[in-house]
Amino acid sequence: FIRLFTKEAPRTTSRIIELAKTGFYDGQRFHRVLRSPRPYLVQMGAPSSRDKDLDDKDLVTEGTGKKIPYEASGVSNDAEGIVGLSAETNNRDSGDCQFYILLGPAKFLDGNYTVFGKVVSGMDVVKKVEKGDRVVSVTIVQG
Repeated sequence: FIRLFTKEAPRTTSRIIELAKTGFYDGQRFHRVLRSPRPYLVQMGAPSSRDKDLDDKDLVTEGTGKKIPYEASGVSNDAEGIVGLSAETNNRDSGDCQFYILLGPAKFLDGNYTVFGKVVSGMDVVKKVEKGDRVVSVTIVQG
């Protein structure tokens, strides 16, 4: 389970919820898993990750075409389980549909990517994610 910071990052969480409700993430694969030199992150959200070669460099920047401006949520990338909106390098206002989940602290990301959630249950599963693992479905639970 990922708790979304809807008050702290309203535009970002609204976009992620909208995409999840339409089934956008269903069937996608984790296309980026970085564990070296230390546990760092897993990333998903590239639309063509369902069937494209996962080594294709275009996956990292692929999106829907909608840009979500950076939101300073006040939450740091200082712990495993932090969820942030991926964006183009040196353009924090270019987030769209891709997001990362941290496998360990990465404070150097602060100020560059909107932090919009935190894994509150299931981090043991996230730690086992391998490149190519598929998301079966995403469900939004309110309350």
